[in-house]
Amino acid sequence: MKYTVVSKVTGQVLRHENVPREARHLIVLSEDEKLCNGHLKPKADRRVVTSSDVKAEAERRITERFPLWRQMNILRDGDAAQAAQMADVIDTIRADSNRIEALRRIPADFRNDKHWSLPTLATDIITAV
Repeated sequence: MKYTVVSKVTGQVLRHENVPREARHLIVLSEDEKLCNGHLKPKADRRVVTSSDVKAEAERRITERFPLWRQMNILRDGDAAQAAQMADVIDTIRADSNRIEALRRIPADFRNDKHWSLPTLATDIITAV
């Protein structure tokens, strides 16, 4: 895994490489952590992920598979199988959202597919209406 090495004194990025985590005089960040203009963001400026962020991601994932126009078409003109398929996808995403929101600390990478049962753009699940 590649790490970013940041000076504890200046907050400036020193190098990007594979480094041991035992380095006591350096801050070692994973690739997921954000830097601001090449410097480590002060802790007070680091954004805390809220349940609203998770809900917004769940909404994005639902509308990615079933945009509102498609949901309306399925509810209005679709058959029971299409409605059940849509309901299953929505229920799965909502259950994932509830599980992530219930965590004591929501991970910063909560948008990553590893936290969700259905991957982003799962086009094999969607049937055209």
